[in-house]
Amino acid sequence: MVRAVGYARVSSNKQSNSGYSIEHQKRDIEFYSTLHNYELVSIYEDGGKSGSSIDKRQGIKDLLKFCSDPKNKIKTVIVCSLDRISRSTAEYTSMIEPFFNKHGIELLVIGGVNGNTCDVEMVREMNMVYANYERKLGIKRTKEGLRGKVETGQFPYHPPIGYKNIIKPGSRYKEMVIDEENVFWVRQIFNLCLEGDSIVTITKKLYSMGFRNKNGKKHPKSTICHLLHNITYTGKFEFEGRLIEDTKYPPIISEAMFYAVQEKLNAPNKTRQTHTKFPYTECIKCSHCGCQMTAEIKKKVSQNGTKDYTYYHCTGNKGGDCKKNSYIREEIIEDTITQILSYITIPEYMLDNIKNELKKIHKKQGTDFEFRKNKLKSRINKIDECIKTIFESGVNVDSDGIKTVL
Repeated sequence: MVRAVGYARVSSNKQSNSGYSIEHQKRDIEFYSTLHNYELVSIYEDGGKSGSSIDKRQGIKDLLKFCSDPKNKIKTVIVCSLDRISRSTAEYTSMIEPFFNKHGIELLVIGGVNGNTCDVEMVREMNMVYANYERKLGIKRTKEGLRGKVETGQFPYHPPIGYKNIIKPGSRYKEMVIDEENVFWVRQIFNLCLEGDSIVTITKKLYSMGFRNKNGKKHPKSTICHLLHNITYTGKFEFEGRLIEDTKYPPIISEAMFYAVQEKLNAPNKTRQTHTKFPYTECIKCSHCGCQMTAEIKKKVSQNGTKDYTYYHCTGNKGGDCKKNSYIREEIIEDTITQILSYITIPEYMLDNIKNELKKIHKKQGTDFEFRKNKLKSRINKIDECIKTIFESGVNVDSDGIKTVL
């Protein structure tokens, strides 16, 4: 039997939550594989994901990775319609189709045209052009709908934390009102920020007080940061690069509080300044989240006394929890770099160039040192001349700063 995998996708969260569209595609794929004697290994899915880009769909990325492994022996991919796997003509013709051709995989479309002829390829490309047109038309209609909502003073997007939508009788749009269950947390976040708490501290305090997301888990720092920068809470919002002030929903905080918080957030954090320069801080990134690695000195007490150790760790600026598991000693980093450098062979003809460049750098550093030393000597000589002039003129300055003539 020919081994195959299936792929199902819906573009809206509403369809994904209802389960009908995804399950319907799965049943069709399973029935088709049984009818045509395919061994269906797995069905990958993306719920509530647009078909405009592969980057935003984990399901299709997992499918392509699985198919690229020769051990899995996948020869067929089954979809209900061509626009399920992509709605972008450029992406399909430049990425997906060449990938299947490279690995000898046949793409089967239930109820569509299948085969390897030029006619089939032409029909599929025409279908992709139409699917791409429908996608762009949907985007245009969505923007027109948002503009119509903005003209009535309604907030056009999903309500942020502290607000909720209710159905307004006689109106085609839902009305955004204050969510009494969560408005306390919003005001508390702004108050804590004005009191001087950092975003990390605010996140921890609110979690200990019971602030949770829809899944009952801790809100990441990025959520708190976005909330503090969201002008929507003042009763105004930004849309297409302009500030909409004539709105129909109530504010949660005053403009004075909002801009006071912005000033607080934009102020330089002097408490974190350090004079210690670590050699690898700008050279290493966290392998899990991509944040820069920072360093700190920790003291360890033993029987032989206290010793300082330098540890590097993830900054955690993207809200990840990998910081606590990313600590690594500087000695380990140095040993690793030394080991890597040992594998590098420098050709003989380049050694002389490297030596000459190092000599130039050393000479320049020496010249700079001599220049600074001579400049410092010149300033000292000027001070000596001033002191000498004071004494020769007969002016005396006592400890209280009072001048007397000798």
